[in-house]
Amino acid sequence: MIPFAGLSLSVEKFLKDQSMRCDATVAGTIQLFAFRGCKPVYDRGRIIGLESQSVPWKVTDRYDDIMFVSGFKSHRKGGGRFSAIHPLSTQPGFASFRLPYYRPANRGCPVIQPGQFAYKRGTHRGKKALRAAKRILVIRDLDDDTRIEPTDMWDYPHPDRGINIHAGGRSSRVGLNSSGCQVLRYGWFGKQWKQFRNFVYNTAAGQMRFHYTVMDTAFFELWLDAEDKTPYKRLWFGSIGLKVRRLQKALADAGFYHGRGVDGYFGPKTHEAIRKWQAANTAGVPSGVVRYSMLQSLGIAI
Repeated sequence: MIPFAGLSLSVEKFLKDQSMRCDATVAGTIQLFAFRGCKPVYDRGRIIGLESQSVPWKVTDRYDDIMFVSGFKSHRKGGGRFSAIHPLSTQPGFASFRLPYYRPANRGCPVIQPGQFAYKRGTHRGKKALRAAKRILVIRDLDDDTRIEPTDMWDYPHPDRGINIHAGGRSSRVGLNSSGCQVLRYGWFGKQWKQFRNFVYNTAAGQMRFHYTVMDTAFFELWLDAEDKTPYKRLWFGSIGLKVRRLQKALADAGFYHGRGVDGYFGPKTHEAIRKWQAANTAGVPSGVVRYSMLQSLGIAI
């Protein structure tokens, strides 16, 4: 179990450890973190922790993920650190996989993958929501069987394609409320969405970008429990910094990446280059996630 007490600090440490951005640093800022395959643990009506509950890649048609929001309120709004959780689905509902739009070849229903993604305020069907500000990493389920398999296709949808964060339905089933979007349960007029919208539009009114991290709960728990964090350090889609620059430079030297693209941001081109390297140098299915063993194989100091 992941203890709820001190979780906001644990999330911040995890983001730094994985070379990701941490937004909640000063008053009036918030951090958005999605735990995939997760349920809250309660004791006498109070939440005491989070517990992994399902295989993260398995589409369940339920709100079995958690949106964890943490940050700092301004002095004008009471001041101090705060955190909250909201029932979430990071995956489409069953009904969405059968929509005619996703039937043509190479256009399967998108399922967001672990990583960090940039969002901004906007609208979804005329209502206040969060819209992607950069490309998102998804797998498209080409055979519509709601199982993520090696034969499915990696894709990087343009922000205009609408992998948004918005309210879902009141039912326990996701259904047509999501065909790739990240949806909070209990509807547009429910308490959960109203609270989340208040965090985004009022608590963090001056924050222009929201970096939304999606992570498997089981992996976060392993990282949290490990005394030696090194085996659980990764570079993900959305990671930034010196290690990413070194990775890009090594991939370019090996002929898998264009040298002019060395910018320290792990985006679509870096992800494609990594998968090509993995296909050429490992026996497993290319994932695009970089373990530190791969950095060592490329001669990059960790």
